[in-house]
Amino acid sequence: MFGFSRASVIAELLAVSICFSNAFAAVCNSTWIRSQADADALRRNCPIVIGHVGIGPFDGDSTVHINLDGIELIAGTLGEYPASRHEYSTQPYYTLSSSSLRGVDAVEFGAYDTRIMNLTLPNLKRVNDYFEAGDYAYNLKYLDITSLDTASTITLSAPNLTTLHHTRLRNVTKLHIHPMQINSLDSLTDNQLNLREATLEGPFPNVDNIPIGFTSAKYLIIKDNSSVTLGGSSTTAMAVEELRLSDGVTDLKRSAQVNTLEVDTLVISSSVDITRLELPFDNLRSFMIERRAETHPMKSIILPPQALDWTGGFELHISSAPELNLTSIYDHDEKGNRIQTWYWPRNVSYIDMVDVTTGNAFFEPFVVQQKAPLDSQFPPSALKTFRVIPSANSTHFNCTPFTELVDSGRLPSARSAMFCRNSTQPTSGTTRTHAPISLSAVSAFVIFAWML
Repeated sequence: MFGFSRASVIAELLAVSICFSNAFAAVCNSTWIRSQADADALRRNCPIVIGHVGIGPFDGDSTVHINLDGIELIAGTLGEYPASRHEYSTQPYYTLSSSSLRGVDAVEFGAYDTRIMNLTLPNLKRVNDYFEAGDYAYNLKYLDITSLDTASTITLSAPNLTTLHHTRLRNVTKLHIHPMQINSLDSLTDNQLNLREATLEGPFPNVDNIPIGFTSAKYLIIKDNSSVTLGGSSTTAMAVEELRLSDGVTDLKRSAQVNTLEVDTLVISSSVDITRLELPFDNLRSFMIERRAETHPMKSIILPPQALDWTGGFELHISSAPELNLTSIYDHDEKGNRIQTWYWPRNVSYIDMVDVTTGNAFFEPFVVQQKAPLDSQFPPSALKTFRVIPSANSTHFNCTPFTELVDSGRLPSARSAMFCRNSTQPTSGTTRTHAPISLSAVSAFVIFAWML
């Protein structure tokens, strides 16, 4: 908030001022700009401001155009003053520009109602703390931050912004992008950044695909009615601790040039609009499909062959997805050919499937491995929890194989960690539950072939 941001660039600015010519010797303190006359006095005398530069509120009815050309560095906040927030909502519309500003401690517009329409800072390269064009910048339609590549936090959420001039980001810790009318997010998201968190929350009605070029992110949240491509124009490796997709995401893709793609936790909300989900990761520890108020539209999931080698103990959590068909590890491609679409990771630590259409055939490779000797090449997994409650659509699920695994010590026996329910859907017009699938007759050849 204006008036509280740190002035940590003061030493840098003072050092720079020593190198300036005599014409740029003046260093000024905090000031308020309430007219172009105030702006003229500041920009002609103060290339460096050690303090805040407050903008407005302005008097009159005509649009005000504030030009700050001449100011190069501000060790403080450039923005509006919260104590005058009610005056900002009734003041004239205005524009603000500076072609000379290169560095500032913070920029803040739109944290509350503002009438700024145009913000032009084409040579601003570094913001030491945060840059915010916030939710309440309803009138901001044009933003030129062409050179901005460094900031601790960037927040862009001016809902009617249609024009953004920007090139790239190089050093950012937090990135928050909210509804705007711009045509592309590429300059913001297609960058090799190491982020603490990134939130991309639309709608972005003019964006069809969001390329994610980040090298790493602790939290990456994407909410928008568009496809998501993991891997940007120059990304070769990506690691995300937690990736969350919701609010209409239509597809999840991996860029062909990404050599390594690792996600620790993937959370898919029922509000996504993906019917066939492929998990194109080189490593994934936890996969969760969580329910909101909507019904999951997802019908199939593809776990690729590299899933066999996922490390860390795979966790599978699926809640209330009756349309999802997990009755088999096989499906058919576009040409009708039978293909394997699910490869069970060899190290599984948690299975929790509730209200999912499933069958014993889907679990068969998992059960085979759980029955293998402890000293085999692919020993049984040590599960903390096993819970399967099939949907009413399920017709071929029986708990007998899993009860046998409990009896042999290959699944947890505690009531809090083990729960299995047979399917109850009638089969072929009868009320009989489908007979248990026996795995004792599976040949060594079949086991070996699956593990290859």
